[in-house]
Amino acid sequence: MKLIILNYYNIRYVTTITVSSLLQIRDLEAEFEAEQRRGREAFATARKMERQYKELLALSEDDKRRIAELASLNDSLTIKIKTYKRQIDEAVCLQFIIYCEIIVIWWTCNYVFFVGRAIHKFKTPTKYLFTSVILRII
Repeated sequence: MKLIILNYYNIRYVTTITVSSLLQIRDLEAEFEAEQRRGREAFATARKMERQYKELLALSEDDKRRIAELASLNDSLTIKIKTYKRQIDEAVCLQFIIYCEIIVIWWTCNYVFFVGRAIHKFKTPTKYLFTSVILRII
């Protein structure tokens, strides 16, 4: 069976096509439409991926900004901690010095108390005892 098809662009040109050729044309048209559909899907997927890329890029920039803020906060807190440690060390050292001074005063008071008792007990001259007390304190 032969069909006559007019060319849309050139009406003067007339050709004859067989059924097998017509089936081949339909197959090629179906393939072409499927390829166009795949192209549209690929283009839509590419746009979707580009959107996701831009979102991830924005999230990455936010994360970098947060990391920078946290790093500066970490640095300032580290400085504060070092300051507090130094203050604690100074306070502990001062407390130790005060404690040592209290012990020295306590021992001195006890020594003077015992010396005073010795003066009354042995009736020794006080000028010798006080000089020895002063020498022992120094």
